[in-house]
Amino acid sequence: MIYPLFQTLLYSVVDVEITGRVTNFAGFTHFHNVLQRYDFSRVMINTLLWVIATVGFEFTLALGVALFLNIEFRGRTFVQIVALIPWTIPSVVAGNTWRWIFQTDFGLANSLLAQLGLGGLAQPWLSHPGFAYFSVLFASIWRGYPFLMIMLLSGLKAIPHEQFEAAMIDGASSLQRFRYITVPNLKNIIVIVLILQIIYAWNTFDVIFVITGGGPGGATEVLGLFIYRLAFSIFNFSEAAAVSVMLLSLVFVLGVFRQLLVRREGIQ
Repeated sequence: MIYPLFQTLLYSVVDVEITGRVTNFAGFTHFHNVLQRYDFSRVMINTLLWVIATVGFEFTLALGVALFLNIEFRGRTFVQIVALIPWTIPSVVAGNTWRWIFQTDFGLANSLLAQLGLGGLAQPWLSHPGFAYFSVLFASIWRGYPFLMIMLLSGLKAIPHEQFEAAMIDGASSLQRFRYITVPNLKNIIVIVLILQIIYAWNTFDVIFVITGGGPGGATEVLGLFIYRLAFSIFNFSEAAAVSVMLLSLVFVLGVFRQLLVRREGIQ
């Protein structure tokens, strides 16, 4: 853990040749150069929108599924196993699967639309900037929501059933029970899983890299892919390290915030 971290910090303040040899001390020059790049603002906007969209949709979907699975019904165990499947699939496999689904000419999405007589709705999902962003977002939400769902479901199962029974006796509606019993009891878990998902979303790389590689035209490029492109496409290791340090600083702050919440609330 220590050596890669030290090397990244070192590379961010020195000039590094393609061979990895350190030449001159550059101070904060590389940070300044990164901030002045024409594509940095676009990448930051893409990343910010990505974090908001993935975390928001994943949490909403996960909470809905968790509430559904918290109800007693026949076959609930089977449905719960099925709901967890996306989380068990390796990200590269999931990315390749969704890339095939959204392929323009022979992909499953456009083929199904054509078979349903909705061929006019077929789209170049991965070659159009807007549709490409939607496609990778959809794939990421599909794969990421089970983690939140299982955490929220565990929290729901820990709520004493007597609280709901007392509220029903008092005439509380389903919405009132959700607002005054479910949400307060899940508050700690919600905060922690949201912070963890925000950290994960800021570090997203694999799914987008496999499906679009950051294209078309940088429409789906986020910080993780931006660092990869700087380092391994144009071999600017110093600026790649500078962006990595920026990302590391943000994740560190979020991690500290999470630990403070854990200590204050006495939760894991």
